[in-house]
Amino acid sequence: MRQEEMTASIPSSLLVVEDNAQLGKYLRNTLENAGYLVTLAASGESAFSHLKRESFDLVLLDLMLDEIHGLDILRVIRRQDRFLPVIIVSTSVDIATKVDGFEHGCDDYLTKPFYSEELLCRVKRQLALRAEHAASGKADNAILDTMSLPPFQLDLRNSKLYVHGKPVEIRRKL
Repeated sequence: MRQEEMTASIPSSLLVVEDNAQLGKYLRNTLENAGYLVTLAASGESAFSHLKRESFDLVLLDLMLDEIHGLDILRVIRRQDRFLPVIIVSTSVDIATKVDGFEHGCDDYLTKPFYSEELLCRVKRQLALRAEHAASGKADNAILDTMSLPPFQLDLRNSKLYVHGKPVEIRRKL
């Protein structure tokens, strides 16, 4: 069985963080009808609880929650997983709020109200990007510190070059 066929048979697991009960139900139904497994969190505390216990392929995140702001949840997600797709779904059309979301690490921003077709396209695209990343064989949280091409080794973190294990002085080009 090809990799695409194997992944196609396993539905993606989504966490929807939305405190508006009616919108939460709409999102869950829309996404489940599209074939996704959906967990609905109606509060920030509930979102944290689910994130601690379960693994998700994507998070849809409202910003204006009762007790915890969505950006606080996003910060915690980004500390744990740099590659988990997070789409903010918010009523705020303010450019500063959108920029703040991207600066905190969201992958996309969808303004309420929206069409379900647009939501599904954005979810599908983010999941495809995550699948491409996973297929590349890179570990999710791995940050490359060194590169080697014998006899050379480059220490990216400290900007040092070694040849046969011995440091070589390199000058910065200005």
